[in-house]
Amino acid sequence: MGGKDTSVGQPQGEYLSRRLAMQVQNDLDEYMANNPEFPSATGRPRSVLFVVDRSMDPVAPFLHEFWYQAMVNDLLPVKDGVHYRYKYTNTIGGTEEKEALLDDEDPVWVSVRHLHMKDAIDTLMTNFNRFAQEHAGFRGGGQVNVNDLKDMLASLPQFQKEREQYSLHLDMAQECMSLFEKKHLNMVANVEQCCATGFTSEGKTPKTLVEEMVPLLDDRAVSNRQLDKVRVIALYILFRDGVADEDRRRLFQHARLSITEQDSVNNLVHLGAKVIKDSKDRSKGARIKQKYQTVEGEYELSRYKPVAQVILEDHSHNRLEQSLFPFTKDVPPELNPSLRGGGHAPAPAPSSSLRSARPTWHKAPSARAANTEGRQRLILFVAGGITYSEMRLAYTIGQSLGKDVYIGGDRARTDASGSTHVITPEQYVKDLKSLGRGGIGGNPPHPIQYHPQSPDRNRSPGRPVSYQYILDRRHWAPPVGPPPLAPPPGQPAPPPGMKSANSFNSAAQLNNRMSDLSLGGKAGSLSGA
Repeated sequence: MGGKDTSVGQPQGEYLSRRLAMQVQNDLDEYMANNPEFPSATGRPRSVLFVVDRSMDPVAPFLHEFWYQAMVNDLLPVKDGVHYRYKYTNTIGGTEEKEALLDDEDPVWVSVRHLHMKDAIDTLMTNFNRFAQEHAGFRGGGQVNVNDLKDMLASLPQFQKEREQYSLHLDMAQECMSLFEKKHLNMVANVEQCCATGFTSEGKTPKTLVEEMVPLLDDRAVSNRQLDKVRVIALYILFRDGVADEDRRRLFQHARLSITEQDSVNNLVHLGAKVIKDSKDRSKGARIKQKYQTVEGEYELSRYKPVAQVILEDHSHNRLEQSLFPFTKDVPPELNPSLRGGGHAPAPAPSSSLRSARPTWHKAPSARAANTEGRQRLILFVAGGITYSEMRLAYTIGQSLGKDVYIGGDRARTDASGSTHVITPEQYVKDLKSLGRGGIGGNPPHPIQYHPQSPDRNRSPGRPVSYQYILDRRHWAPPVGPPPLAPPPGQPAPPPGMKSANSFNSAAQLNNRMSDLSLGGKAGSLSGA
């Protein structure tokens, strides 16, 4: 990234997604050979498995999403997407700390997690008011008889649990909106959406992105959160398909990014993106870009359509380019390219907007929609992690296309490790930092032991290895020290068991060579340990 080599190197060997897909195909073929009765006869259409990697859509993890689940995991301290610790006031006025589980056992969470934040707040307020009216007896309102009192006492534990859940999510939504205003995320997200989609909310090419982006990098509210600045700069570089090296350096200096934060942007080259582009380079990026479409009721700050959604929709409408997504074996007859040339491709099924201001997926489904027998299954695996916005597609795409959509190996579950893992914007930036280091900073499976004098040497067993732990280890490795000096001329030879002068000189030369090695060589040796 020194500025001399401004081109992205061609990939060496097979793509990761192809290697994974062929491995899955070989395992399936072997299983079918050993089990002639597989697959069993069924009325379902043939399922389709998509194996892709994070390079298909490096944009989505950078964006500020304002759907409830994605926004909560981006702005609030939620651990592993499930555990959320918060403080509340008990019945005697004291403050206590409690941990909530954001999983399928929480009906309030399930009802609002895929709604836009505006709709989520409206739904929470409406349901909570209805809940309070139905349990007015606990608030001292109305006349109750003995039988009513018995029924209320019998449901008291459930009443308290539901009341705490509503109170929790109302507080979480309020905290998210407070951070939204404090960090000026409306202006930040507008720049992000223009970079991600390539057009403004009016459908025009953005021409004032730099003028809009530079004040954000100077804004104290944004500057206090370096992660937001990294995300904006990375999206701008992806939008431009690379910038001049001098412009890149100026952006880094203006945003006052640290070396590791600069690495997060520079390492996009490992995902096939172009970071540096000279004036003679006229090539266009190969990233899948969306076309401008006017959608009624679309949220202005949620215009970007993830590439995962494009893949699933285009496949269902027989529009997916097989040159970009080839089959591992023969093409199914219903997806034969000749059908597209003859005009006999199946017509797209009518569907409502996936980003409509009034989504209906959470409403009670009809008996016809609830019947999933005979539905085709679409399975999407993303090596390198999926975002919460892509997890939401398992619901929205499945309803609009009338198919069972699986993200990773576990359909429509927030606690599933869809693909390799679920990533937040912060985790995505950390993962980018470790690329090109040979695994250093990326939680290697077998790290070397701490030096006895290093900090945090009494680490408890089983605790996850942090990035700081890996970086500290590089500086607290057992020291080797310089070799002893060679004896002066004329001095007798060293006794048996001692090294000769020649060996000392060789060791000195070896030490000099090792001192000239870059950090990359040291990182590579550590990763192999």
